[in-house]
Amino acid sequence: MLEQYGGVTTGVGIGMLLGIRQRSMRPFIVGVTAGTLADLVMGYNGPCKEHFEQLSEAQKAYELAKVAEEAARSKQPSVPTEPKSSE
Repeated sequence: MLEQYGGVTTGVGIGMLLGIRQRSMRPFIVGVTAGTLADLVMGYNGPCKEHFEQLSEAQKAYELAKVAEEAARSKQPSVPTEPKSSE
C-alpha cells in the first residue's frame, strides 16, 4: 500500500497551482486530502487486494487454531457421577 502515491502527487500539483492562483491554502489541502484518499482506495481495491485477502484468511486460520487449542486444553477426564434420587 505504501507504493501508492500517484493520487497524492496529482493532488499536490493541482492543489498547489490552484492555491497559488487563488492565494489560498484551501485548494492545496483539499487536493492533498483527496489524493491521499484516492491512494488508499486504490490500495484496498487494486494491487494490494490479494494481500488483504491473504491476511484475512490467515486471521481466520489463527482464530480456528486458537479455538481448537482452547478446546484441547479444556478437555479433562470426566468422572461419572451417580444421579441423585429425588425423595
